[in-house]
Amino acid sequence: MMNRSTFSRSAGTHETLDDGLTQLPEIPFARSSSEGSACTTRVFAHIDDIGAHRWDELMAVCEAPVFYRSEYLRAFEQRPLHDLSRRIYLVAAGDDGGLRFGLPAYVQRGVDPMRVLADHFPDLADGTVLLSHVWHCYDTHLPARVLDASTMRTVLDALRGVANAAGAAGFGFVNVEAGGALARVLEEAGVRGVDIDRRFTIDLSDFADLDDYLAVLPRKERGNLVRYLRRADDAGVDVELGAPADGDLDGFVALARRNATKYGNAGYYQPGVFQDFVRGLGPAAQLLEMRHAGRLAGAVIALLDKNRFHFWACGCDYRAIPKVSPFYLGFTHLMRAAIDAGLPTFEMGRRNETFKLRYGLAPRTVRAYLLATDSPDTERQTRRVRNP
Repeated sequence: MMNRSTFSRSAGTHETLDDGLTQLPEIPFARSSSEGSACTTRVFAHIDDIGAHRWDELMAVCEAPVFYRSEYLRAFEQRPLHDLSRRIYLVAAGDDGGLRFGLPAYVQRGVDPMRVLADHFPDLADGTVLLSHVWHCYDTHLPARVLDASTMRTVLDALRGVANAAGAAGFGFVNVEAGGALARVLEEAGVRGVDIDRRFTIDLSDFADLDDYLAVLPRKERGNLVRYLRRADDAGVDVELGAPADGDLDGFVALARRNATKYGNAGYYQPGVFQDFVRGLGPAAQLLEMRHAGRLAGAVIALLDKNRFHFWACGCDYRAIPKVSPFYLGFTHLMRAAIDAGLPTFEMGRRNETFKLRYGLAPRTVRAYLLATDSPDTERQTRRVRNP
């Protein structure tokens, strides 16, 4: 069974993380002849020990999503949104000090908010695992200047070593896009992927404004969004998009927890911790608030990176505005903001598939690629997880 209490962390308990794995032996990293130099692989416990500037330079070159930016990783260090035993950053650096690849991964036990382990790897559901990325990330990458078989062998060997040292039964990647670069290299390495979910995106490149998006929708769906915009305007609903630090994050968390309670997942939004985490994201996050008669009717947290506008988290009071869904209204306003920002992709993450398909978003299957560790005492626990 999935442990439903895994998000009960109180604010500040992240200080107890065991960083004893931070000094793994340096591993020579043999590049292909075209790369022309050797690299050294190391493990760090803090993003600032690597150097945020050189980390972010690699992430920018690789066009990694916001979940890999130093602000996001630092915020997760300071206010982890779910329980962790250890965190690591696995990096390879060349002779010039520049990073060749960088990967965050986390040792955890009994944390499974999306039921990935419970439904697909039940023998690992209550055990210790080393996973990349965190569960609040739905688009896992291995940011690397050259993502090839040599890089993957080095990464898998290093992750196996960390997992063994942590006493983990399994390790690997979750929420990897099927058919993407990381999936292909993992499969070439003999690691079998399991379909676990779908995330949803839409290409905004052809839209100059919101009207262009509305024009491609079926008549009924277009009518729904236009009607909610008109009703909200007639009702005097105030809609504002701004910095989370200037908004009502406490109100957002209250709404989001109320909505999530019916799915048994209110712990996804830990009071206090979640607010501090979002504030720590700085300009990478925006908060859309919808108010009616002075009352917070709905709020959406958006995340931004170089290529994507993420509809990341939402909380709604569906009784607050007569004949208006705050979810539909928030979606429409964020779609307008994304198009106005000139970003090519609008990302809506996982679940709520019926709505996303109706409103033009395309599904992208995501997979988990998990391997067993070498420890003999984990053999029975991991009988369903096969090594390459």
